[in-house]
Amino acid sequence: MMKRFDAYLAADFVWAPLPRGTRRVQMFHGVAGKYGQIYDRPGGSIPRWDRLFFINRRRLRNYVASGAVEHGSSAIRLVGMPKTDCLVNGTLTRTGVLESHGIDPALSTVLYAPTWTPFSSLNAMGEELVASLIDAGYRVLVKLHENSLDRAFENSGGVDWVERLQPILARGHGHLIRAADASPWLVASDVLITDHSSIGFEYLLRDRPLIRIAMPELIRRADIAMEYVDLIARAATTVETATAAVDAVARAIVTPAEHSQARRAVGAELFHGPGEATNRAIHELYALMELDPLSACPVAPVRAGIPATERVLSS
Repeated sequence: MMKRFDAYLAADFVWAPLPRGTRRVQMFHGVAGKYGQIYDRPGGSIPRWDRLFFINRRRLRNYVASGAVEHGSSAIRLVGMPKTDCLVNGTLTRTGVLESHGIDPALSTVLYAPTWTPFSSLNAMGEELVASLIDAGYRVLVKLHENSLDRAFENSGGVDWVERLQPILARGHGHLIRAADASPWLVASDVLITDHSSIGFEYLLRDRPLIRIAMPELIRRADIAMEYVDLIARAATTVETATAAVDAVARAIVTPAEHSQARRAVGAELFHGPGEATNRAIHELYALMELDPLSACPVAPVRAGIPATERVLSS
């Protein structure tokens, strides 16, 4: 049975056929600049979106410059990224997230969150890196992109990464995160290792050490503009091998303030008004659907942990 929707929110440029009258809202799903000709500088106009909830001014400018949207279009709204509000508004705590899953917060915690494609660091050195971190005695969290769980070659390289990584993680203090939302685990970690993923940029809002594994072929294949490579390189420690990544973790644990100024600057540029993006999005949606505006958006109660329904596979 076909139901009528007043608004349709998407984080990609696809949507199911919808009845006439439905307002279409694009929220964007990342800031890493991957597949730039589609998501960051579309090659042509992108009509039929009633609202474009831009995460930052950089992408807004890129859309106008590429002709994807006209300057002054009524569709343009500078909203920010609602999913990152919890990284800065105090609703999650490191200790709370870890303890809610029975994880001892005493150990230094390293999160490895690579992007997908056969050209990611996961395929190049993932097993070696995870094993080295486990052997070094760290609490190791691994958060894979959902496409890396797909056995299709173009997504994961044809590898069953759960089968590959679980025995390695089980050798020490390792945990494979299967929850869809990575945000709580960004709060829980002391250091993040990635290659080129939006999760790396989101982690800048935590102002904690970020280690970037340079993967030139990934940059080329994923059509990432060098401006985004330069941004993450400015705010991170860049390495090229698993051994160098583990060494960088050791230094980061001792000197976490290194690169702090750059992290804050890049984070402020890429995320408009973090902490209040959800409120802005709600008010814009109410206005679009011609509903009475909310006098104030309620703030979620402080919660130290995360729902127990989110899955963590542990040793």
